[in-house]
Amino acid sequence: LVSLPTLEQLQNQTAAYDTVYANGYIERGGSAEINNLPLLTAECTAAVALTAVGGNFVVRAFDMFLSDTRNILSSTAANFNTFSIYRSKYTPVYSSEYYVIFKDKLKNAAVNKIKPAKEYIKGYVRTSAKVMLPQLIKFADTRSAINTDNVITRMEKCPDVPLDIPQSQISEKSTHTQDDPAPVEKSWAQQVSEVSENTESEIGEIQEPTTDVLEEIDTNETESAVKVIDMSTLEFIKTNIDMAYYERDVPLDRMELAELKGRNDLESYWHGNELYRTMWAVPRKDYEVDDKPIRVMRNSVMERIELWRINESTIYNVYRAFYNTYIIPNFDKNLLRQYCHNHQENFGVIDSNTGQFVVKPKDLCGKYEKGLNGDIFINLTYKNDSYKDLVTDTRGFILVGNSTKLMQDPKLYSRVKNFDVMNMQMIKLCLVSGVPGCGKTFYIMQSATINDLIVTTTKENCEDIKTRCPKMKNNVRTIHSVILHGYNNTVNTMYVDEALMAHIGEIMLVANKVDCSNLVLIGDEQQIPFISRNKLFPAKYFSPEKFCYKKAYMNMSRRVPLDVARYYSTEYKNGFDTTNKKINTVKLFKVANYQTLDKKSLFLVFKQAEKSMLKVAGFERVFTVHEYQGKQAKNINVYRDSIHLNDMIYDSDPHILVALTRHTETFCYYTRNDNDKLSKIIRKIMLQDYTILTGGATSYDHYLRRNLHYTGPMYEHEVSRGLSIDLPRFEMIKQNYEDRVNKRFRIKFREKNFSLAYVQAWYDQILPGNSVHDYTYDPTILQNSELDIQISGQITLDTGKSSIIRRKYDTLRPVLRTAIGNERPKTQKESLLAFQKRNDNVPQLNVINDVQTVVNLMMDKFKQYIDPAKLDLYNSYTTLPIESNSESIDLWLKNQAKKNVTPNDLFLDEIPLTRYDFMIKPRPKVDTTTDAPYNYSALQTIAYHPQFVNQLLCPLFRDLKERLLAVLDKRILIYTDIDNLQFADTLTKIFPDGLESCEKYELDISKYDKSQGEIALEFDCAIMRKFGISEGIISLWRTAHGCTTLFDRSAGLKADVVFQRKSGDPFTFLGNTLHLMAVTAIAVDLRTIKCAVFAGDDSVLFTQESISLETVDVFQSVFNLEAKLFKRKYAYFCSKFLIFDEHWFFVPDLVKLVSKLGRRDLRNWEHAEEYRISLKDLLTDINNKNLMSVLNAAMAERYPSDIYDHSLLVSALIRLVASKENFLKLYFSEKNDRLCYDPSLPTTDW
Repeated sequence: LVSLPTLEQLQNQTAAYDTVYANGYIERGGSAEINNLPLLTAECTAAVALTAVGGNFVVRAFDMFLSDTRNILSSTAANFNTFSIYRSKYTPVYSSEYYVIFKDKLKNAAVNKIKPAKEYIKGYVRTSAKVMLPQLIKFADTRSAINTDNVITRMEKCPDVPLDIPQSQISEKSTHTQDDPAPVEKSWAQQVSEVSENTESEIGEIQEPTTDVLEEIDTNETESAVKVIDMSTLEFIKTNIDMAYYERDVPLDRMELAELKGRNDLESYWHGNELYRTMWAVPRKDYEVDDKPIRVMRNSVMERIELWRINESTIYNVYRAFYNTYIIPNFDKNLLRQYCHNHQENFGVIDSNTGQFVVKPKDLCGKYEKGLNGDIFINLTYKNDSYKDLVTDTRGFILVGNSTKLMQDPKLYSRVKNFDVMNMQMIKLCLVSGVPGCGKTFYIMQSATINDLIVTTTKENCEDIKTRCPKMKNNVRTIHSVILHGYNNTVNTMYVDEALMAHIGEIMLVANKVDCSNLVLIGDEQQIPFISRNKLFPAKYFSPEKFCYKKAYMNMSRRVPLDVARYYSTEYKNGFDTTNKKINTVKLFKVANYQTLDKKSLFLVFKQAEKSMLKVAGFERVFTVHEYQGKQAKNINVYRDSIHLNDMIYDSDPHILVALTRHTETFCYYTRNDNDKLSKIIRKIMLQDYTILTGGATSYDHYLRRNLHYTGPMYEHEVSRGLSIDLPRFEMIKQNYEDRVNKRFRIKFREKNFSLAYVQAWYDQILPGNSVHDYTYDPTILQNSELDIQISGQITLDTGKSSIIRRKYDTLRPVLRTAIGNERPKTQKESLLAFQKRNDNVPQLNVINDVQTVVNLMMDKFKQYIDPAKLDLYNSYTTLPIESNSESIDLWLKNQAKKNVTPNDLFLDEIPLTRYDFMIKPRPKVDTTTDAPYNYSALQTIAYHPQFVNQLLCPLFRDLKERLLAVLDKRILIYTDIDNLQFADTLTKIFPDGLESCEKYELDISKYDKSQGEIALEFDCAIMRKFGISEGIISLWRTAHGCTTLFDRSAGLKADVVFQRKSGDPFTFLGNTLHLMAVTAIAVDLRTIKCAVFAGDDSVLFTQESISLETVDVFQSVFNLEAKLFKRKYAYFCSKFLIFDEHWFFVPDLVKLVSKLGRRDLRNWEHAEEYRISLKDLLTDINNKNLMSVLNAAMAERYPSDIYDHSLLVSALIRLVASKENFLKLYFSEKNDRLCYDPSLPTTDW
């Protein structure tokens, strides 16, 4: 359509055309914007009449700032399925020329498309104006500018549009000034063929641009929901970094990487260990100190090389140690099998003479590339179901494992260990950061040419690109493939997909090897970055941030639903748009456990421990969030097993982002705690959708500041009231703070009455719903139901002992209704359930580590717990052995409840120490959550030796404990051999002013006993040796805690376990405490610790600086401990609150205390009286009104509820235990109950 006469003639025709083109203007002189408005009207009218159904229409339009122009185009759009707007890169900045392509002509016009099309065009114009206006103003100041003032004015006056119009990516604009050459004159058809896509259409599909728009139109490409951004549409922003190159001979400050890396971080703290420095040592001190881009780049390459070397060394040391410890000395096939299957390497042993497995790996999948023959790794060849063609000098056994299936790290290090880092050239690196699902991989395939190289981080991604883009098959490689095998072709640009998941050092190695001219990294800065698998050797120089030359952003997703994209739109620099218009895709479900979930569905979890648990339970597809990054599915389910709100791993923003952006249709979050961060985000997304559908205003969590008045205390600081009464104004007061303990000032509760009804109401308010369930018959239901559990190890059951033992006597019945469990019978099912929970299914969370290296590091850092003035005494213990003698045995016996010990004529080394008696504790732990009615908790177990063994060993460990306490730094406390009051007084003496300025952290470790493996055992031996235990006892201890057998004779159960802390041995409490202290000394920088308290698996740290999630990673990946880190305002330790109010107090947890009042195990009324006396002693400290304000705050932090003052409860409890008469009102017995009056009553401790 080129002229008005032609238009008039064509409007009368009836023939239909597949494609109609309209040039848009015919006059060179005057204003094309004004003169061509009538022409545009006629062209659009004719095109609507002439275009066939399914056909396309292309028109060139001017001045969309005019409402008339926008009205014409939006009316035309109603006749087509989709439309797109383009701007040619040859269009001068002073021109308002655009190309509009309408696709897929409709049979009948859709009037409802006019309004959204108009709003969309307005939004596009507004966005375009923001980009063009600054350039146009600058151009108006030059002599080349002609009649630009009116255009600028119209841009500035362009009306605002709704904020929900998507902000699209705009192509770079060419600016033409007087000094620039005049634009090359091109034909209109040439200009149309070279335009690039600007934005999406709200009324239809998002168009896929190609280098030739006319060719695209002719192919009638009408696929919906497609968005691909060409390189020309990305606006690369320079980062203004110094790209200067520093030659080798330029003087630089150099040092070892271990010293350089993060001088204020955890690794600098580890650097104090000589062994750790040796692990990081390199032949040359080439690590460069400052943050110049070229130096950071070289440091990143050296760091990556060093990580490969350390991994190679670690693998060899682990395999060599295992070979020398369990294969060479005395080959016991049964024991060896247990050790192999227990190890995280899943070891197997091959007989080199036959090529057959002597011990098969527990999970035999895949072939092994290499194996250790005792000295070196040898190549293996698998033929005819055996490993043949072994080297001739190999005799004996060959050790294989997970790391020998594909030994990449040793091969990678071998290839690059001599790489000349100092002669590396800085490559101009561009980073394209895209939102999840924006088509980053498709962008690479579209942009790459035959002279480019596409590099991927995984083999799976590499094969996917080869399949989708066969023409580039020979130009797609993995990072490791290029490093190992090279790449011989000339490379112009190297593209790296999911680059931010890899260490930038290995990417720069590849870029320098292929000698590329340009390097483009594709990734998402908001998602999970590269994470070093071995947390003892973390990476610092893994990110390209400090030497990235240019950045661009892709903000249009094809995967993520609209509701999630809208929520995250503020997190990305250019916003977050999507073509997936689905809303209401996220759902939140609170569950009691995973038992009701569909085992065939896809599940993501946050922790490796949760993944292992679900795998054992039979779930087929389970991944961690980190493992699933880069993947997608229609339906995603996420499960959280932890009930602890402050578990920091669940608050990681990158992990939450990855989890929420994997689905295209539905996302379901199943959690045992629906008040965590992800739950709150889901609620916001769901509320956001609601406001969209109703069209109303959105409420925000902000408060208006006017008319607000400060109502807090008007003082600058608090003064201890014990030191501020009647002080003379001008007299100097001399005080010795070291020895002074503030005298306790107490106001006791005086209330005479108490109400059991109030205690019950208080409990129901704190834990709603727990008291309405009847727990009386829970054990009976278990005994008469099928038991569905998963046992991973070997177990033997005597089915003749599976009968149920009926109780002979009744017990007192409680008046209070609480969720405390019943005392359980010692049956086979109870024992099985307890064994599975406490001793079986050991989590495999840690990566491969050199045990001796870790233990040496633990021993070195343990010294920081020792008083510096007593280090000489501490070091002398090794030369002063602890001997067993009659005096030490007699002192130990005096503290035992049973003074008589069964005589025994065997020597200690004649006793079968690998055999343990096994039993269950009949009383379950108190559950203080609202999940208590829905969980049947497993009992705790005890594995123990005969008493005469304890008689020999306990005195030794008692002396060890005394030696430890004698040299401990005063800021480190172990809660042992003292009562609550003494413990609080000790803290008050050391810290009379409290520790309010410190941050308080709790470490909660799940499955602590059974998760302690070889590292824990070797540390036990090392710490015993350090404190003077003889080598003979240490050797016996190692034997007794390797492969062991548990016997529950009453339940008919026999099971084998490897390592583990035995809960009934004489070193349980002290061993757990020392192990936790040593692990904490590695995972936390003790230089920042002001105070730390330990007891078994409980600990509280008072720090001067924040503790990061890196600590949790070290607990997991190095020590196989599932740790949860909680930051608290009020410390909670050993089920008690450790609080300060002018004096330290160690007070009981009120919720647990009230829960125990509903116990059902009291034998008779004398037994109840013993319980009352123990409670009266326990409540001594809490009988203080002055303490209530702090205790109220502590209770509110741990048990949020509508109750803000617990004074009435405390008053009622104190009055309750004050007299026998009052306390007995808590219990009753039925007329026909048969109570037991045996004087040997069990303990009242629960």
